[in-house]
Amino acid sequence: MKRTFLTFLLAFLVIFLLLNLAVVNTYKLDYPVNKVETFEEPLRTDYRDQINKAEPEVVVVGDSAIRELNAENFSQILDKKTLIFSAPATGSAYWYLFFRHQILEAKNPPQMVFFFFRGVTLTVPGYLTNGSYRARLEETATTSDADVYALAISADENPLLHIPERYLPLFAYRSEIYQNTVTLVRDWLPGMLLACDDTCVDNGFDQIFDEYHINAFLWEELVRNLDSSLDQSRNYDFTARVEDSFLPLMLQDARSAGITPVFIRVKYRAQAQGTPDTAEMTAYQQALRAYIEENGGIYMDLAEEDRLTADMYRDSIHLAYDEAPAATVIIAQYIREQLRED
Repeated sequence: MKRTFLTFLLAFLVIFLLLNLAVVNTYKLDYPVNKVETFEEPLRTDYRDQINKAEPEVVVVGDSAIRELNAENFSQILDKKTLIFSAPATGSAYWYLFFRHQILEAKNPPQMVFFFFRGVTLTVPGYLTNGSYRARLEETATTSDADVYALAISADENPLLHIPERYLPLFAYRSEIYQNTVTLVRDWLPGMLLACDDTCVDNGFDQIFDEYHINAFLWEELVRNLDSSLDQSRNYDFTARVEDSFLPLMLQDARSAGITPVFIRVKYRAQAQGTPDTAEMTAYQQALRAYIEENGGIYMDLAEEDRLTADMYRDSIHLAYDEAPAATVIIAQYIREQLRED
């Protein structure tokens, strides 16, 4: 029994050593590992291609809450050509990366960018950045985005992990190994059978796993769970959170590019039913508005728009499909009026 255990232990140590050596060789590492935490290549550029082709005056960015908004209606009501990009299950890290690489690097960046956000998401940089959500970030990030990585992912890591990350390459590169494995499994078969490149596969997954194809009850339960992860007292302390968020970078980069950033708070069905904000949320939104306006941006709150009624929603946050055209008109008109006031 003792001999069997020692044989197993020796075999395990040999395999573990070989795997670590393989990681060192694959990623061309020095030892001990001095890893620069960042994203990987390649960058998905088809969004930027759309912007270059259309040359819009306004680009709208947000999560699935804006999926049903109609770009043509926006363009007509605002009298500005508009493109809308909705990325389900994303937060401020993704929106900033999208702004940095897809919008600012376009040949002719738009005059205005509308960021549709929910609650406190603008100052919670780690929201929807780990696990399966990491793939979304990777597709619109590059190795030069170490600053974004630090805020979105590294900031919440346990400092005790730095020791094994320095001396165990297999552990240090666990995220890269996971992402590469997922990418290989996801891309290899379509590429071999259908001659479908990375962008083709990305677009295919966008369509297959679009919220239209997800059971409505399960989707609402997911949204409720995601919102509950934001509902922590520390997230309502705007002053404490803002400097370690992407909001200052959004405002600064927009100013440098001569773009007007507009931050538009999404309205929930509960608000349309008459449920008021908590005192914490009210104080947070007041501080957020003041900060945005002091730094050259525009703040809007769709909760103020009474014409967005509860029957226009199919769940707690998403517009009903048949009500989306009317809701789009209401939202675009609200934005137009707010822009005139500013």
